[in-house]
Amino acid sequence: MVTRNTTVIAPKTLVHVNDFRNPPIPDTDGLEQAVRNVLEHLNSCSNENVRNAFLNNKIKELIEQARIYNELTLDSIKDSRIMAAYASDFKEYIEILQEEEVSGTDFIEAMKSQYQAAISNKNSSAKLTKSYCDILAIIKNVCNDLEEFNGSNSIEKALEKDAKDARKESTNHMFAAIGTGVGTGLAIAAAPFTGGASLAVIGALGVSSAGAMIGTSITSVQFSDKAKANELELKQIEETKTHIRIAIAGLVTIVDKFSSFDEFFQKEAEDINKVIEKYEHDIQNIIFRMSRMKSTAMKKQWSRIQQLFESYIDSIKPLLSERRNSNVGTNNDEVIFEHK
Repeated sequence: MVTRNTTVIAPKTLVHVNDFRNPPIPDTDGLEQAVRNVLEHLNSCSNENVRNAFLNNKIKELIEQARIYNELTLDSIKDSRIMAAYASDFKEYIEILQEEEVSGTDFIEAMKSQYQAAISNKNSSAKLTKSYCDILAIIKNVCNDLEEFNGSNSIEKALEKDAKDARKESTNHMFAAIGTGVGTGLAIAAAPFTGGASLAVIGALGVSSAGAMIGTSITSVQFSDKAKANELELKQIEETKTHIRIAIAGLVTIVDKFSSFDEFFQKEAEDINKVIEKYEHDIQNIIFRMSRMKSTAMKKQWSRIQQLFESYIDSIKPLLSERRNSNVGTNNDEVIFEHK
């Protein structure tokens, strides 16, 4: 009688995955309207009838920022599509875990892929946030320059005292907003953007990249040698400042929301990394499943997050298509609009 040695394969340990939290739904209230407002009002700052050289240069600065903003909006659509795919992928992983046992190797590989995706989305959100902050700083400085220019014209002299009083009152409102967290957008629109109190208002939003604006060049303009603007141009300046202030309020909202996306994906990456570290040392000996109750709750949350990003794309993409019907050009150093 011959006895054969046989290898006994030890059964693998079944792990019911409960390590994932139900993801919070990112707050996008007001984001789509803010994007619309900035698109509309930044693009409304152009005026081909302005002949004053200084004013014309300021309008060109605004047009350039409008161009950059349009490009950023396109980038935000592309990034939102990737973020929606991230949610869809996670939902698919959860569904597989509910329906079948997954080997330790496959599970860890999937989680490492999702970790890299979370980091990529975090970096994209941070980059967009910083770029929106840069536009915010530049157009606020332009608005300040237009305020100073108005004060240098004789037609505004009679209103100078009232304007100073109004600015003083706005500053008081600004500091009140810093203390209470109320009226942030209005406070930023009122405050001189010098990297001091205004940054405190932005900082109250939790914008991690706001500090980048400290280094922003603040224009110091001497107006004594500037040609005086006529009454029509002064009216146009007031209209432009109105457009800028609305754009500023919209950018504050956009910065707030994309900063929260940055934080969302940072937390995602941290959570996934904890799961990887917990199980990767023993992947040959374990298999994974997820309970129906847990998976159902998580799939519901990830579906809502996917829909949130897809809704942003569906809402904003048509606005950019409309913008393709017009473009900005220059002729003899004067700003013009060409309509096709």
